Parts: sequence; C-alpha cells; structure tokens
Amino acid sequence: MSSCNCSEMALQSFLLFLLLYAPFTCYAVMVVRTSTHDVVALQCSDVLLDCQFVPDVMPINFGILFVTWKFQGQNVAVFDEKVENKWSTAQLFPEELKKGNASLLLRRVEKSMEGQYVCEVLYAPDKESVKPTLKVTGQGKDCSHPSLSMDSRRQGEHNGIGRSEGERTVLAFVGMLLALLLQ
Repeated sequence: MSSCNCSEMALQSFLLFLLLYAPFTCYAVMVVRTSTHDVVALQCSDVLLDCQFVPDVMPINFGILFVTWKFQGQNVAVFDEKVENKWSTAQLFPEELKKGNASLLLRRVEKSMEGQYVCEVLYAPDKESVKPTLKVTGQGKDCSHPSLSMDSRRQGEHNGIGRSEGERTVLAFVGMLLALLLQ
C-alpha cells in the first residue's frame, strides 16, 4: 500500500465515522430562553408568555423551524411552516418568529388558564424548550364577554395537520447532514 492510499482510506473512514456517528451526538447550538419569574396577569387581561430562541445560523429558515406551545399536555399554538392557533384566545406571530421570538399572546386570560406552559422550539437538528408559568389574579372579575371554557378555546386539536415526529426526525437528520457537507 502506498502512503497516498492510506491517507485516502483514513479520510474516507473519518467521513464515514462522521456520517454514522454525528446523528447520535447530543449537543445544542441553539439557545431558548424565557423570563425566570412567573408571569402574573389580571383576569380578563391579555398577557405575553416569553419564549426567545437564538439559532446558530441566521437568517431563520422556516423550513426547519417548528414551534409548539403546550398547556397541560395539549397544544395551544403550533408553527409548522404556518401558524396554527389551537385556542381562539392564543396567538403566535410569524413576523416575530423570523426574529427568534416565539412568544405567545394569550387574550382575556382566565383562572383556568393558570399554570405551567411549555414552549418547545425545534430548529433542526436542535430541540430546546422552556417552561414559563402563568399566575392569574383578580378572582371573580367580570370579563364583560361570554365566558370561554377551556374546551371552547381549543380549535382543531386533533386535525392531523403538520409533520409527524418521524418526519421531523428525518428532517433533523437531513439538516445535520447538509450542515456537515456545507462546512
């Protein structure tokens, strides 16, 4: 064997190792953050739950960005190439997502909306989440609108729209491979 073949074989082995090993490494280059304090809101007021993310590459590519807000295990709002507000009183803003702002606006908060929320950001292949807590004060205040129960806020909860976990995993793997090849 000549030294040239050994060098080529070593390079090929290294590249093969990277392709096989890289998808299973755990490192996060994206940062997701929120306020460290509980969010306190008066009953019937609007409140913004903070969720900021900073990916390692800008500008943000909506093709590999997925944002999910959850409350008590149920989707409140989702971004998967487009915004889907599952509650009529919840709103995500696509223009803000372009800036790394995945904050959620909740309108006319009620006591039943109090608790811990989860903001999960997947920017393939990185996935991070934060858990802001909402406290609602001002019991018994009249909101001067028909009371909205938690069930009436939910819209299309099980409509099957969006990508499955398997599809997201494949996209994350493809994104990682592209990142390796473009380096």
